[in-house]
Amino acid sequence: MRVLLIDNQPHVRAAMQFLLDQQPGISIVGTASTSDALPEQARTLRPDIVLISWELWRKPATDLLTALRALDFSPKVIVFSSRPEAQQAALKSGADAFLCAYDPPETFLNVLRTIGDPTEHTDLGSALDGISSPAS
Repeated sequence: MRVLLIDNQPHVRAAMQFLLDQQPGISIVGTASTSDALPEQARTLRPDIVLISWELWRKPATDLLTALRALDFSPKVIVFSSRPEAQQAALKSGADAFLCAYDPPETFLNVLRTIGDPTEHTDLGSALDGISSPAS
């Protein structure tokens, strides 16, 4: 599973990269501190998952997601935020999943694996609480 990580806080990027580097089958293919070049980075790096901070979206979220959906492949988009109240707006904008920055690492990894390979995990119980379809 190839992940593109975007967050403007170096310590957050470093912590997430450290956690993901310890996981078999997951690799960080790129990191960025802004979303400005996200569509181009995604086109070049071809991640399976784009993991992006909700607070970074300088463009309207729907424009950013539309640009990602227009690529010749379909990366999943997981939005994370320290503000749980952003969940509804993120999912309504078309994100595939939302994570609260305060979720435990196990929840984070379960959501990442489920989004990356839905056939790999069939019974995640409460770990799927953060996963909702945009229509919900």
